[in-house]
Amino acid sequence: ILDWLSVPVKKKESNKPSFTSNKKYICDGEDCLISGSYDRIEIRNSNYARIVNATAKHISIERSIVSIESSYVKSMDVGVRAIDSVVNLSGCSIDSDVAILTSQSSIDLAGVKLTGESAAIKEAALNAGDKSTIIFSVSKIKSPFNDDYMHEIKLLTNKNSY
Repeated sequence: ILDWLSVPVKKKESNKPSFTSNKKYICDGEDCLISGSYDRIEIRNSNYARIVNATAKHISIERSIVSIESSYVKSMDVGVRAIDSVVNLSGCSIDSDVAILTSQSSIDLAGVKLTGESAAIKEAALNAGDKSTIIFSVSKIKSPFNDDYMHEIKLLTNKNSY
């Protein structure tokens, strides 16, 4: 054990995300497993899509159930757009003008960091009365409306942003 303790600890190389890809991934009507670096990821009509260890400028989700894990999104406009969907994010970082734009969706955030210049999370309210449910589990939210860790459930309408 003493020999093992005397050996210097090797620092783990950190993989810095790359946002230079111009690739587009489209998942339409099927289950998908997505990883790697993309400009855009589009998921439509999927009963189960999973994004793992990915980087992207934009992720668009419509009428789907999606899990996003250990991924990074960085954009000058909307990072993740979720319409009529269920989205679970875990260990992700999103840095955009609007980090998440949602409508009629359920968004579960666990250990996520959201940075939004205009808003971290915003309800698009594509139809009158549209609402989304946001579940925050120890997630860092930074926007003009918040700069704190959140651990609660919120109902999001077009009248409140985070």
